[in-house]
Amino acid sequence: MLKELRLAYVGNVREVSKNLNRIAARTGISKQRLKEQARKCGWRSQTERRPWTAAEVEYLGEKLGTLSSTRIARDLHRSVASIQIRARKMQRSLRVSEGYNVSDLAEVFGVAHGRVESWARRGLLGRSAGHGGHGGNIRFATVNVVRFIKTHSSEYDLNRVDQSWFKGMLFGFRASDGVSA
Repeated sequence: MLKELRLAYVGNVREVSKNLNRIAARTGISKQRLKEQARKCGWRSQTERRPWTAAEVEYLGEKLGTLSSTRIARDLHRSVASIQIRARKMQRSLRVSEGYNVSDLAEVFGVAHGRVESWARRGLLGRSAGHGGHGGNIRFATVNVVRFIKTHSSEYDLNRVDQSWFKGMLFGFRASDGVSA
């Protein structure tokens, strides 16, 4: 029986599952019990692991924070778990941060959240993307934030804004290091 169980663990996850179903149906032993025994013996499915190429790592680095992990996985023909593990190894967040949320804007403008929410209600920040509510992720496109900066200067105090961010938004470069955007 152990020999048959060991042979069942040759192949990928789908093949192992089929083999376990076949053994469970023939012997009357539950699939869960078969898995427990295999785990005790240290047997796992033998999935082929594809090493990451330099181009894939570069793509992942570029897209983390701008695309969902699901989209990146689809683009790279990898699993979402693979993307998550690699991002963790790169010490990068999977959080999508295209555009700005209320907290981001409150921080860079040096104002309270309520002030930014007021701008949003009045339509000064353009159309928002995402959903609101508790834990929501309403985001405002960069182009709309730049438009707000240029057309509503009376709404914020220049002494309170993050200066390097502000200059970068207006002039297209990161003022802190002089690099063009």
